[in-house]
Amino acid sequence: GREFTIGIAEQNLIATAAGLASCNNKVFTSTFAVFASMRACEQVRSLICYPRLNVTILGTHTGLQVGGDGATHAAIEDVSIMRAFPNMTIIQPADAIAARQMVSVAFDFDGPLYVRLHRNPVDDIYDKNYTFKLGKANIVVDTGDDLTLIVSGILLSKALQASKVLKEKNIGVKVLDMSTIKPLDKDAVIKCATAA
Repeated sequence: GREFTIGIAEQNLIATAAGLASCNNKVFTSTFAVFASMRACEQVRSLICYPRLNVTILGTHTGLQVGGDGATHAAIEDVSIMRAFPNMTIIQPADAIAARQMVSVAFDFDGPLYVRLHRNPVDDIYDKNYTFKLGKANIVVDTGDDLTLIVSGILLSKALQASKVLKEKNIGVKVLDMSTIKPLDKDAVIKCATAA
């Protein structure tokens, strides 16, 4: 039930989170993804991931959505960086419904967790019956085996639009929401790749 504002000091943010987690606290941090993954890179790796502490890092403003904030605020390398760390799990919601589901999972999750969040509003894709399953991809569209679009996050809405265009051209497509980026659902990828 406590909240601390660390300010524009992401290295201190992660070090503080590590200290709190080392005393058996469940810790959530939130900052721009570019700063969590790059400015605090060493702290995330050495203080959170190596000792496998129970810290959830909410990385906001992912991808190229920051626009006016400039290139320094665009998080395009964060997935590559966070995937390289041992013990790190990475998830990314496609809409607000998925985000709420992931928050529930994050509360019960034990270990380093990176939740990649976008900035811009998007239409809801899922309905109230959606259930997020950690480590499992979700087939959102299945009109055939000609092509599989594997996406994560807000690009799911773009993939759904593309699937409609492809269907009109008689191209059978699967759209796979890879909401867990690490560990990747290899079985789903292999199943789609070998279908024909």
